[in-house]
Amino acid sequence: MKALSTMTIIISLGFAACKQKTETYTTTEKQFNQAVYASGKIMPMHYEMLKSTEPMRILAIMVKEGDFVKKGQALITLGSSSEREQLSLLSEQAALARNSAGKNAAELKQLMEKISLAKQQYQQDVLNAERYTDLAKDKAVAQKDADKAVLQAKTSLVQINTLQEEYHVKTAALKTMALNAEEDLARFKGQHSKNVLTSNLEGKVLSIDFKPGEITGPGETILLIGSKEKYKLELLIDERDIRQIQLGQKVFFETDAFAERQFGGIVTKIDPVLQKDTRSFRVEAFVNEVVDFFPQSSVEANILIRQKAVALMVPGDYILPGDSVLIQKGDQQQKVKLTRGTENDNWVEVKAGLKKGDVLIKSK
Repeated sequence: MKALSTMTIIISLGFAACKQKTETYTTTEKQFNQAVYASGKIMPMHYEMLKSTEPMRILAIMVKEGDFVKKGQALITLGSSSEREQLSLLSEQAALARNSAGKNAAELKQLMEKISLAKQQYQQDVLNAERYTDLAKDKAVAQKDADKAVLQAKTSLVQINTLQEEYHVKTAALKTMALNAEEDLARFKGQHSKNVLTSNLEGKVLSIDFKPGEITGPGETILLIGSKEKYKLELLIDERDIRQIQLGQKVFFETDAFAERQFGGIVTKIDPVLQKDTRSFRVEAFVNEVVDFFPQSSVEANILIRQKAVALMVPGDYILPGDSVLIQKGDQQQKVKLTRGTENDNWVEVKAGLKKGDVLIKSK
C-alpha cells in the first residue's frame, strides 16, 4: 500500500505510444479512482480504556483478560497499602456493627434471656403474694409476711421494666454504632472513590497492561474493555486532505494481522478539531466485515474520494522541472506549461495546458 498523502489508482483504458528515435507519448484520457491515504488503528465499535488521573499504585485488578464484565462493575483498585488496610478495617468494623445491632446479637440475647427469667420470677412472686395475702386474712400467717410477699412481687415487676429499658437503650446504642460505622465507611469510600475504577459498559476485557503492585502514570491505559461484535477504524487524515473527506465515502484498508487481505468500510464520523501534535484530523469508519480483529492493531487505509473519473493522464517522467512538457508541433518541439492534478507513481493528471492527442517528447 502506498503511503502517500493523496494517491490515484489508475484503471487504464488504453494509450497510444509512438516509438521513434525519440520516445514519445500521445496523450489520452484514462479512467481512475482517487483516494486519500490514512493510517490509524482498528477498535471495537464501543470500548473503554480505564486510566488513572494521577500516578498511583495498582492495589488490585479484579478481572482477567477474556472475562465479561457488567456496567458499573468494579475492576481496579488504586492507592497505597495503608489505604487498602484502612478500607478493610472500616469494612470489618461496619460488618461487626451491623451484626451487633441485630436481634441475634450476643448482648441483646443475654438481655432477652434476663427479661424472660425476670418475667417468670414475677409470675411466681405474684402467685406467692396472692397466697400470702389470703393466708393473712385467715390469720394463718402474719400480715408482715403478706406485705413482704407483695413487696417482692412489686420488686420483680420493677426488675422487668428496668431490664426492658436497658434492652431498648442498648438496641438504640448498637444501631447508632452501626450507623456511625456505615457512615465512616461510606465517607472513606467517597473520598477515595476515584481509586476504584468501574466499567461504564458491558463487554469483554480485551487487554490488561499492568499488574498489581505496579505504578501507573496519569493517562496510561490500565485495562481495555470492548464489545467484539462490530469494529471501527480510527484514522488520522493529513490536514491538506481533510476537505476531500465526506461522510459515507468508501474505505479500503489492510492490517498486518491479516496479511494480503483487504477489508472495506464507510466513513461515519469526521472530527473537525485539528490534532496539533500530528497536524491531522481524526476520522472514524465503520468496518463492513464481521471478522475477529485484534483491537488496537495498526491499519493503512485509502478513502475513495473519486470513483471511475475520467481525466487526461501523462507519464510523470515526461514532465520537466517547473511542471512543463515538450510537445511535437509538426517538425518542431514546443515547451508547454501544465497544471497538475492528482498523481500516483509515474502517472499525473493534467488539469490544464494539454489536450487529448498532444504528442509528448521525452527529454533525454
